[in-house]
Formats: sequence, structure tokens, C-alpha cells
Amino acid sequence: MEQIQNSPEQQGQAKGAMIMSIVGLALSSTGIPGLIVSLIARKKCKAAEAAGAAGGQMKAANILSKIGVPVSIVCTVLYVISFIAGIASQLN
Repeated sequence: MEQIQNSPEQQGQAKGAMIMSIVGLALSSTGIPGLIVSLIARKKCKAAEAAGAAGGQMKAANILSKIGVPVSIVCTVLYVISFIAGIASQLN
């Protein structure tokens, strides 16, 4: 297995992308805030990859940010549905 050598700048970008991805996934159950953070994390991943960052942190960041976006969307849709259902139940 070949060891990937990243420059300190690339390591910092990979670590930043991974941290943002973790935060985005953690906040994904909050709906829109999680979606925003997950989209920012996705952009950080793309920027880090464009700068040449590679390795385990980048793989983890990509996977977590790809999971965070759809989970946030699903949670947002569920919150909207429950909000509408709550309003409808108050009208009856």
C-alpha cells in the first residue's frame, strides 16, 4: 500500500474538510442549518481535492459530506410535513 504524502497546507485543508463534514452530519437532524453546513463541507471537500489533498481524511470527509446533505434534506422535509400537519390539526 502506497503512503500518500500531503503538504502541510493540503493536510490542513483535508482536516478542515473532515471537521466540517462531521459537524454537518451531526447537525443534519436540525434540518436547514445541517443542510447549510453540509453544503459548505461539500465545497471544502472539492476545494481540498482541487488543491491535491488525498488520503484517509479526504475519503472520510467526502463520505460524511455526501451523507449529510441527503439526511438534512429528508429531515427538513419531515419537519415541514409535521409543521403542516400541526397547523392542520389546530384548524379542526
